[in-house]
Amino acid sequence: SGLFPVVFNLARRAKITANATCGERGPEQYCRLVEHVKRQYGETAGLQCSVCAEGNHPIENAIDGTRSWWQSPSIAQGFKYHSVTVTLDLQQASKAISV
Repeated sequence: SGLFPVVFNLARRAKITANATCGERGPEQYCRLVEHVKRQYGETAGLQCSVCAEGNHPIENAIDGTRSWWQSPSIAQGFKYHSVTVTLDLQQASKAISV
């Protein structure tokens, strides 16, 4: 109520796809830049690395409303992963207009 409209997740019921996801071709290492993580065990400050396997970070995580995430493949897997396509289908009916 008031001046602010209700906020809702438009993507909650959407269909989302990606042409590549980390781990779908076998386990692979990925690294995230996380400035708030303190340096531990000789790791580079702000860099956090882990291994993802198939199903660990699927594209559906990008819109599920939790703290989980989608992870793209590392470009260490090939330059073809320099650009990854994510498609979000909001499933809105469209009406064709004839001229």
